[in-house]
Amino acid sequence: MTPLAEHLEAYRKHLLAKGCSGRHIKLTVARTRRIIDRCGFSYWRDIRASRVSGLLAELRADTTTENGKVCRGIGPQTSNLYLASFRAFCAWCVEDGRASESPVASLRPMNTQTDRRHDRRALSVEELVRLLDSTSEEPERFDMTGPRRELLYRLGVETGLRASEFDSLTRDSFDLSLERPVVRVKAAYSKRRRDDVVPLRTETAAALADVLTTMFPQDHLFAIHDRGAKMMRADLAAARRKWVAEAPTAAQRRDRRESDLLRYKDSRGRFADFHALRHSTASLLAAGGVHRQQACRAVSQR
Repeated sequence: MTPLAEHLEAYRKHLLAKGCSGRHIKLTVARTRRIIDRCGFSYWRDIRASRVSGLLAELRADTTTENGKVCRGIGPQTSNLYLASFRAFCAWCVEDGRASESPVASLRPMNTQTDRRHDRRALSVEELVRLLDSTSEEPERFDMTGPRRELLYRLGVETGLRASEFDSLTRDSFDLSLERPVVRVKAAYSKRRRDDVVPLRTETAAALADVLTTMFPQDHLFAIHDRGAKMMRADLAAARRKWVAEAPTAAQRRDRRESDLLRYKDSRGRFADFHALRHSTASLLAAGGVHRQQACRAVSQR
């Protein structure tokens, strides 16, 4: 009888041969392994849908430490990601002839609207302008200079690319010789699992050209990894400090300190992390005359 650990390793190799990104494989395997370990599954015959759903409910539950601190459990969206990873693993085992049917095929994802843990907001035009101007003058952080991070944020708003897609970009990802310059994202790194071609503004292409000429073809342009939120938080804080300091009077500085402008987390509990740049893309499209629903759909399909 083959242990589940061996099936999981074979599944990892399958994902690798399929061309999935390293980050996707790492997360998928880690989530699947956590369910296997926490549920105490050793062999295929051990898998029970009730134990998987019970574990996910346990992970979603809040806990209280001995000193009274409440630690929130995972949200519905994260719970769904765990479930999707494990269901995909089980489905592959069936497709590969390792099992006759999936024990978890009946499990369904939760409604993520019932408990939104990390609502994001779109940055206003003023916030974007101040963030870009300030970041271009900031020192190196997270292995990127200020001008490189400024270029990253500008591309984030203009293209709606995700952090993992930015991590994949090399010099060869850009074709600036076309009448309408573009950036290409390979299917392995695209959430839609297909090659994406995104047009670039002329001004942005010109800024990119200055950077790309100093790089080798396979050099990566950005190094976000899992630090996008920390990066944005630091640069927003720097831009906000400058904005507050620019106020000509003490009363105006006080008003600015009480304002939500350039806050990483605003008074409504919404975040302006790296992924929020995609929300800004949709808002700018809508402001430019694109219907709000069409704008949101255009970004989500990217």
